[in-house]
Amino acid sequence: MENENMTKEEAEAYVLRKLHNPTEMTLYEFAKDFFTMTEEDEIYQLDKLKNRERLPQSYKNSRSVLVNHIIPRFKNTLLSDIRPVDIDDWYIRVTTKSGKPIAGSRKNHILSVMNEI
Repeated sequence: MENENMTKEEAEAYVLRKLHNPTEMTLYEFAKDFFTMTEEDEIYQLDKLKNRERLPQSYKNSRSVLVNHIIPRFKNTLLSDIRPVDIDDWYIRVTTKSGKPIAGSRKNHILSVMNEI
């Protein structure tokens, strides 16, 4: 956030302002807390509202994809600047940390996580 010493009310207003104007948010700001498992997290609540049940390992796997593949590529990119062609280009080139190709099923999971964001 812009100021780490915000009051709770200021922080809530900041988040609401960002959520209502996502063009100002980077992918990292928007998705950094996705796929965590605490009762307060929005993605957990959204899953509950949609009657989707995820196993703890599912959150862990999705979180791993976010941290290891999506955030490194799109971290500082504004949501409004991410175009389908950027995602296609990234998806074609996504590899392991050591640069090795990723299996097709894993790549599909990576794309699935990106689509959830």
